[in-house]
Amino acid sequence: MKIESKIAVIIAMLITTTLTSCEDFLDQKPVSDLYTDIYWRSESDANIGLIAMYYSFSRAMASGFYDWGEMRGGNWQPNSRFGEPQRELIDHHVSNTNTACRWSELYQTINRANLAIKYIPNISMAPATKSRYLGEAYAVRALCYFYAVRVWGDVPVFLEPVEKFDVKEIYPSRTRREKVLDIIEADLTKAEQFLPVLTQSSIITSTPIETTEQYVKRTRVSKPVVYAIQMDVYAWRHKYDMVMKVWEEKVKLLPNPTAGYGWALDPDIKGTLTQTEFNNAYHKMFDKSAISPLAPMSREQIFSIYYYQPENGVNQTTQYFIAPGRSLNWTTDLIDSYQKNSSGTIIDKRYEATINTAGARICKFYVVEPTLTTLQNPRMSDNFLPIYRYSYLNLLYAEALNSESKMEDAILELNKIRTRSGLSPALITDFVSPAELSDAILNEMRIETVAEGKYWFDLVRTGNAARLGGCTNPELICLPIFRDHLLQNPNLSKILD
Repeated sequence: MKIESKIAVIIAMLITTTLTSCEDFLDQKPVSDLYTDIYWRSESDANIGLIAMYYSFSRAMASGFYDWGEMRGGNWQPNSRFGEPQRELIDHHVSNTNTACRWSELYQTINRANLAIKYIPNISMAPATKSRYLGEAYAVRALCYFYAVRVWGDVPVFLEPVEKFDVKEIYPSRTRREKVLDIIEADLTKAEQFLPVLTQSSIITSTPIETTEQYVKRTRVSKPVVYAIQMDVYAWRHKYDMVMKVWEEKVKLLPNPTAGYGWALDPDIKGTLTQTEFNNAYHKMFDKSAISPLAPMSREQIFSIYYYQPENGVNQTTQYFIAPGRSLNWTTDLIDSYQKNSSGTIIDKRYEATINTAGARICKFYVVEPTLTTLQNPRMSDNFLPIYRYSYLNLLYAEALNSESKMEDAILELNKIRTRSGLSPALITDFVSPAELSDAILNEMRIETVAEGKYWFDLVRTGNAARLGGCTNPELICLPIFRDHLLQNPNLSKILD
């Protein structure tokens, strides 16, 4: 991150920490209005406020990315340094003292988004910049609430910033999940309206939209990020006609990377590559050092969480998956999900690109030497966290097509992911029913997004938390509310109609 960005983060941390007064968002102490009165006045203030919003979201994802969407679902089992909190998640018997149940940083991010939404409209700046900033704030708020709904179900809702002590504001009851999802959809509609359209010409001619470091690295929200969240939310609500609509009318029409800078399946990942070449191309997709203004980290990355350990702290990538004494090891069930030939040898090239059997570690986020022959030591907890990739949206589209009884079209989309991994195309005759194809698409999601915080949510969305995820009690699908949150706010036991 550039020096000025570092300074911005530090300033934002100081100011917004003063605004929130304490670590737990729902345990607000009296807050002075003075800071917002003198702070949210300039374009620079607004940008710093947004950087602070992204910073707190990175802190929420430092643990939540894996604890909420990856740990559960049957991909992982205890390893040498395994802890009881992680065991609870895998076994689906989570106590309300487990830190995975904390939502403090998530709600801190929501508060910072609310500050931006409240104050940016009154700041004098270029209309296009103001519009873009508001779009980012609405999109991040929507994404935070989407995580909250998927993890806890019914959750408290804040649509205004907490700036002073008010019991009614600080200690709300929970809102039913369907109403929260309605709010999320509305926020995404606003974000889409505020964010600029990205065309090939506007990108290549270096308009301010994509020339800032954070936009090139795709660690700040742009219109394609909103499309990705929309597809995910619609799929969660089983509005598969809307999933198809977003893909066909928005995502599919994004600028194509073959003409320069754009969004698509990574063109460098091909099933015809040798295994070593494939490993290099696959790892490069996650390599944040492979970035230039017209060659971002990957055409396939739509939104990632910026991570630089000295600034953002330690996330769990190394601790869980990479270090020799890592906490997790893969399950036999995960390995068996990769396609094998008649001799029992795995033929899916993503297997070796993802799992380093020699070192018994996940190598997906390793940095690859330019020679294509060796792997560097992984940076400690320093990879970006990939929130959305194009391949995942491709598979969500396939899921939607199949759910709308368009099996042949769904298989065509599924094959885009299969064939680039060195597998033969699936045929309509391979599937007796849409249910079998649904399982195949879900298995492809599992393999494609290993260690990307997706699979547990996929199982819950598709109704497979029990059959494939091992959670036989529907009441245990959502995590309990953290004990400290309940002690701080007794109204959390209530749910608003």
